Amino acid sequence: MILIVAIPAVLIVLSLIRVPAALVAKLDIGRPAGEVFHYLSDPRNVPTLSVPLGEVRNWDGPMRVGARWQVVVDRGNGRESVLDYSCVEFTQGLEIVSETRSHRMRSQVTTEVEPWGDCCQVTLRSIAMVPPLWSLVIHSPFERARMRDECERLKALLDAA
Repeated sequence: MILIVAIPAVLIVLSLIRVPAALVAKLDIGRPAGEVFHYLSDPRNVPTLSVPLGEVRNWDGPMRVGARWQVVVDRGNGRESVLDYSCVEFTQGLEIVSETRSHRMRSQVTTEVEPWGDCCQVTLRSIAMVPPLWSLVIHSPFERARMRDECERLKALLDAA
């Protein structure tokens, strides 16, 4: 009887705990930092980078602390989720920190653009506070490969512009 009660209790406690799961990528872009930052500071450009993301809705730009927008995520089989984002930190030409929250997780994405002569280096950092088992999914080879693919698309797009 104790075991039957203990298992659901453990599952409830685990569902309340949140642990950080982070992914970081650095890209060297053959474009001036100002052009790259301008492109990255418009959330409407995000769907061109990430396959599961659909349109961006309700963008109240320009980017600044407090700016808000929604990103549609394709969940497959005609299902979609809408994530509400807001800009929580902004340094013109250097850094954008955006955040989304839901009942399951809180996620923060930091985009930094560092000038480097006529080129720049972009650092993308995604940190999500998720249930413990979700962190295994985020750190999975699949998720790392997805981020690598998105970074390669971003590099190709910006280098070609």
